Amino acid sequence: MARSDWDLDDLLQPHSADAPACEAEQREREERQQPGQTEDAALTAVYIPDEEDAPPLAADLGQLLVAKGLLSQAQLTEIQQALPQSPGKTLLDAVRSLDVDEAALHAAVAEHEGLPFETLDLSRGPDVLDGQLVQRLTPAFCKEREAAPLRKEQGRVVLGVTRADDVLLVDEVRRRLGASSVKLVIVTPSDLRAALEFYGAAEDEVRED
Repeated sequence: MARSDWDLDDLLQPHSADAPACEAEQREREERQQPGQTEDAALTAVYIPDEEDAPPLAADLGQLLVAKGLLSQAQLTEIQQALPQSPGKTLLDAVRSLDVDEAALHAAVAEHEGLPFETLDLSRGPDVLDGQLVQRLTPAFCKEREAAPLRKEQGRVVLGVTRADDVLLVDEVRRRLGASSVKLVIVTPSDLRAALEFYGAAEDEVRED
């Protein structure tokens, strides 16, 4: 005969055989937590997002440039109105043609894209680039795509780029270098050109020898 007078509290209690295991699991969870932490807080402390995982800090590059004093609102409006008449030209292309601080502009681009900005140490000469990787990509490719490998870092190729809107670039670099991972850092066009010139001069000296 079915029981009709079950107590809800009885149903919610663990079976006596399972109780020690449940208590042990609870003790283990409590030991893993630091004093004063909830279980969620303990898990959060374990996962610390990498800076590269951070989302872009500004949804609109133009407004970010205005906020940083690199453009006036009137200049931005004028550029935005003119861009439809220049197919293939971007806001960055237009701003580059103005008298704007190059490093500040590309630091803002990096901030907008959620990427690191790096000033190349040109005192290192050709060593500022990874010469072997440049050779495999070819200097012509690097100049055309405004990108050059700077170094390897924890198994990743660190690629200096002057812009982040070349959607095919990373896949192309990975294919040419056989690299599993590529990390982008924003550099200025003048730094990149100078670094490639150092590399070209060093290659010319090697050929002459």
